[in-house]
Amino acid sequence: MNVDSRSFKLIRIIMVVVLNRMEHPSFPNTVAGVICQPGAFSCLLDSQFNQPIANSAYLAAQDAINGWDPTDGAIYYYNPLKLQMPGCGHEPF
Repeated sequence: MNVDSRSFKLIRIIMVVVLNRMEHPSFPNTVAGVICQPGAFSCLLDSQFNQPIANSAYLAAQDAINGWDPTDGAIYYYNPLKLQMPGCGHEPF
């Protein structure tokens, strides 16, 4: 699977948010615990979760594990590709 650079940035940010949630007292402290929380990630509600894992996901996870975090510790993210919010800018992340 090929992922464009914008999608790769989003994957990296999602990985960072998962790790940040694991460190936050309001969330479970495991990857499975974080992603399996009801309503936490849309990939569990559609067919994305059962698709093969893209190589870019492994690279994104390694970046997050190595400390790449442009979110300054964010525990939530906004995906402009899935949701349009009035009043929010739609700048590239």
